[in-house]
Amino acid sequence: MLQVWNKSSLELIDISPLDLSDYYNEIKEKLIDYNWFVGFGTALGLYRDKNTIPKDTDIDICILETDQDRIVKIKELFSELVRFSVDDDKIQQLCFQGKDRVLIDICFFYPVADDLVNIGESGTYVDKKDIIGDIQFIDTKYGKLPFPEHIEKYLEWRYGDWQTPKYGLITSSLTQ
Repeated sequence: MLQVWNKSSLELIDISPLDLSDYYNEIKEKLIDYNWFVGFGTALGLYRDKNTIPKDTDIDICILETDQDRIVKIKELFSELVRFSVDDDKIQQLCFQGKDRVLIDICFFYPVADDLVNIGESGTYVDKKDIIGDIQFIDTKYGKLPFPEHIEKYLEWRYGDWQTPKYGLITSSLTQ
């Protein structure tokens, strides 16, 4: 059963005008020992637009990790924990809020057959292992960041026509 905790004073802001360099440097430093990549709207914006999507509210990080002891340690690495979710005794999501109210949303994906699955408050997210593949590093305005090996297939799987911007919604799973 999915259990979710949200800090009641959480305020979403548009992070697109901010310089997020310090955040990406912190993420790279703190997650160096984890198998992670930028995902969801963060991957879309940094790959397609070479920037954060307008009106995006968080930095999306995906971690491929099954060791719950190692996952629990991530809670200690970042600043203020503002949201988390647990399903079947597995941590599914940790969300931290840093200075300037920027959110770092970390989703954990667990192997199920040929899929990688995350169960969160917005629903169940499924990625294909062969689409994620190995992690590749791509140059971004924030330095080299890890992305799924088959980034264009990943974006098509997640968004369909990912090349055409569809700005306007503020959600945790942007349909941009």
